[in-house]
Amino acid sequence: SPHFNWAEKFGLSARLIDANAAARDGKLAELVCGAAVIPPVFEPAEWDGRSVIDAGMADQAPMPDPDDGDTLVLLTRRYKSLPDVDGRRYVMPSDETPADKIDFTDGQKLRDTWAQGESDARRFLDHEGHA
Repeated sequence: SPHFNWAEKFGLSARLIDANAAARDGKLAELVCGAAVIPPVFEPAEWDGRSVIDAGMADQAPMPDPDDGDTLVLLTRRYKSLPDVDGRRYVMPSDETPADKIDFTDGQKLRDTWAQGESDARRFLDHEGHA
């Protein structure tokens, strides 16, 4: 499942940061670098006096708070189990994406991943009758 609760068991809590506000404050690069931290490989960064880690370490598909209305959740990898939640639609890639989640140095893998996303989106829209 893209959602898990092990981080809460270790006393971690989620907090969403407004990237637009960070950009207006000239702190977008700092926010992106802090969000990219994956312990224990890197020491956690601080944001507003609190240690931060990549949100994917706490939840692979964090939901907005409040979670009002219908939500389309676009996943970046395949899962064996997806939750069945009213008002929420999960969509995952047709196959493993060519680009690795950490190494973005291979331009062709990025182009191939983009092309796979476009193909998957067209298939989704065709299936949903929105083409």
